[in-house]
Amino acid sequence: MNIIIFGPPLAGKGTQSKKIINDFGVIHLSTGDVLRQEKAQKSELGIKASEYKIWRL
Repeated sequence: MNIIIFGPPLAGKGTQSKKIINDFGVIHLSTGDVLRQEKAQKSELGIKASEYKIWRL
């Protein structure tokens, strides 16, 4: 089963993810968590990700 949840910050993506994990026993993979970890480790991927800016209105 593959489920992708999209939405802006504070839309409830994490809350819904936790419910799905508990109900179906699936693995949670957050691209945001992965990229933040890579940036903290200053890996090649993290450095590349740091080049992108997030624009919020």
